[in-house]
Amino acid sequence: MSNKLTKHEAERLIAALDDLGDDDVHLERLRTAAATALARLVGRQAPWSELVEAAAAIAGWSKDRVQLLCREENDETGDVIFAMYELITELSETRSL
Repeated sequence: MSNKLTKHEAERLIAALDDLGDDDVHLERLRTAAATALARLVGRQAPWSELVEAAAAIAGWSKDRVQLLCREENDETGDVIFAMYELITELSETRSL
């Protein structure tokens, strides 16, 4: 069983979506916000890829989703940033995994 985000934590998470900028900087800000939420939900601090793997084990995410979220850089299609938006939106709505 995972923890739940508080309403305030969910609001801070969704606020990260409004923080636009250069794609690489934006991706890092999104990842930082999502890492804070995932650490709370999985119950431990860890590097980004480990948090994603732990969350995937709890939530049953697909291997493709995990690989996409763990990519270091956004590509020309914007798939990585889109995946981060989906994750942040999902976490802020459900406040759990």
